[in-house]
Amino acid sequence: MIELAIVEDDEAQAWLLRRYVDRYAADHGVGFDVSVHRTAEDLLDGRAKAADLVFMDIQLPGIDGMEAVRRIRRRRADVPVVFITSLAQYAIEGYRVHALDFVVKPVSYSNFEFKMTRALRAVRRERGAGISVRADDGLHVVETRDIRYIEVRNHELTYHLTDGELRSRGSVAERERELKDAGFVRCNVCYLVNMRHVAGFGDEGLVLDDGTALAVSRARRRATMEAIARYMGGMR
Repeated sequence: MIELAIVEDDEAQAWLLRRYVDRYAADHGVGFDVSVHRTAEDLLDGRAKAADLVFMDIQLPGIDGMEAVRRIRRRRADVPVVFITSLAQYAIEGYRVHALDFVVKPVSYSNFEFKMTRALRAVRRERGAGISVRADDGLHVVETRDIRYIEVRNHELTYHLTDGELRSRGSVAERERELKDAGFVRCNVCYLVNMRHVAGFGDEGLVLDDGTALAVSRARRRATMEAIARYMGGMR
């Protein structure tokens, strides 16, 4: 499943792009989880840290598309961004923020299809990071982005994924070292959490994007909150 964010303040253009995505999905057998945002602020406050691909209008109210991508780049240097614009002269400035491509309005489906195919190749390269998990049924390669959290109980690791669970024997400390640069934080002795899936804080500790609540130990509370603040703050 590709998490696609469309940032477009024009309702007709947003609807057209959404329709093109549905058509592309049907034509090419690709699954998309699409979010549509009318402002850059809406994206930066929510889905930017999870998006695999962003289609971004440049001329937006408030924070424009160029500034929004500069902010995204502070945290996620490699997320592919395709700019949508009616002014081709933005191209030079766009390449300064490492835009993958441009779609010039009015957008035709043939042009959109070509740009989307190129963008998905970049997404698949960017999503390539993964870890190997040896479970009872064999060896699995798991993309780090698909791990919500890793739980340890009696030397058994449970990988809570976006689409199920895997269990294996191992050391959570070893996984913590392996994932230290991948956006994970150890919130207590039992849990190693992927911060991209943290939705907020509740009475019991961290709340993940699927509603799971995970306790934060007193000893690790400050370090956990600081790590999450840095991670989320990078998107502002």
